[in-house]
Amino acid sequence: MRRVYGVLLSVLVLFSLACGFLGRASAPPEAEQLEPVPVSEEAAQQFSEKLKQAQAVQADETVTLTFTEEEVTSFIALNMPSQESGIENPQVYFRDGRIYITGSVKVGPSTQKLFVKIRPSVENGQVALEFEEATLGPISLPDPIKELISEQILAAFNTDTQRAEIKSIRVDEGSITIESVIRDR
Repeated sequence: MRRVYGVLLSVLVLFSLACGFLGRASAPPEAEQLEPVPVSEEAAQQFSEKLKQAQAVQADETVTLTFTEEEVTSFIALNMPSQESGIENPQVYFRDGRIYITGSVKVGPSTQKLFVKIRPSVENGQVALEFEEATLGPISLPDPIKELISEQILAAFNTDTQRAEIKSIRVDEGSITIESVIRDR
């Protein structure tokens, strides 16, 4: 299935190059206003420590995890090589109840800016995502590519669905808070 999405993205990119759409590596003005999030080993370690502490919680306990932009960005940048994700210099922002993801993607001979704006929510004890915008350079990403991105993000949120039920997710300025109840295995 991912191969089909890869082929679909390649066709879209080749078409765009042929038409001259990808001649500039532009991003929406909203993306240009975001300041770079610093990446550090310390912030990535804080992210990992919070996850470890949450895994130690007993059944029927509520766990509330709050992650900062720096923790999430650092963890992704240092633990997900660009060869796997295809995204260089990934940045994650939490603003206005939304998750913003930016980065650079090598597309043929050029590098294009990726911009994704998502509104998270909770449905049936799982995180759900609503795409408000997803672009690569000046081109809106097609739904199959959005679905692939969504699958990867949801896999990170919903890793232990046999043990945790997500109760709420709140995006504040610079942080995201996830509350869940741990169930028996």
